[in-house]
Amino acid sequence: GDSTPSTVDFRLTSGHHTAGVDFPAGTYDLTAIEWCGRVVSSNGAVDTAMGVPEYNTDGQDLYTQSLEDVSLKKGTVLSLSGGVILRLHSDDADSSPLQPREQDITEDVTLSAGLYTAGVDFPAGVYDFTATDGVGNVESSNSHSGGISDVMGTTWRIAEGFGFCEQKYQNVELPEGTTLSVSGVTLLLQP
Repeated sequence: GDSTPSTVDFRLTSGHHTAGVDFPAGTYDLTAIEWCGRVVSSNGAVDTAMGVPEYNTDGQDLYTQSLEDVSLKKGTVLSLSGGVILRLHSDDADSSPLQPREQDITEDVTLSAGLYTAGVDFPAGVYDFTATDGVGNVESSNSHSGGISDVMGTTWRIAEGFGFCEQKYQNVELPEGTTLSVSGVTLLLQP
């Protein structure tokens, strides 16, 4: 196989992104290009509020705009929440092909407000969430390990009393038995 390192640029939005699956493993410069939010990596290299400079009001450095030389080895998960959009740039990314997630679920699921259990109310698996109506809280019982705890809504806006809301959240893991609580918003879950 061709193992020459390659230069890559990725744009990541809210969700959990795995090196080697969603983007190539490598050492990256991370730059916030829109909005603000939290960026956390599963290897402990990053746990930072990142955002564009306009959100640093009153001279406070609440948000970091860029981080350099962040090592994201294969299997490391980079999680974005709160609406921040990141550019990932690497000059030495792994050029081997990305490994798709193995799962046999193919059906989309639409959920309105309520409490649901993966494996009971819909098939367990990894889904992309899209808000199709309303705005509200979406929280899964595994929110600290691949799940979701965020405000979702149909528009990128500052929602009343909620701060930012997000329309999409990618790669949410909902293993068998995980509960998902949805309030005020209708969601489309796509495997």
